[in-house]
Amino acid sequence: MVKAIRVHEFGDPEVERRHTILVHAEAGGVGSLLCRWGNALGATVIGIVSTKEKAAQAKDDGAHHVMIYEEEDFVARVNEITSGNGVDIVYDSVV
Repeated sequence: MVKAIRVHEFGDPEVERRHTILVHAEAGGVGSLLCRWGNALGATVIGIVSTKEKAAQAKDDGAHHVMIYEEEDFVARVNEITSGNGVDIVYDSVV
């Protein structure tokens, strides 16, 4: 229940189909829920994680693109994925 409440706190009702959202710490509890929520709304989800194991979890959660932040320049990769347009919304559940 707490995770669902946290997603609601971070959630943005303006996420729409065809939006691209970036989820930091995607493999955590809140990040995982944000990924699934974004998918349910029709958004493209980019997940950022810290390990290969967490990258596998992010893919299982439905992230369309997954990056390990210590292995690649995620800003450059996001620009590549979005053709330089960036993302519509960024979520970072690690505060």
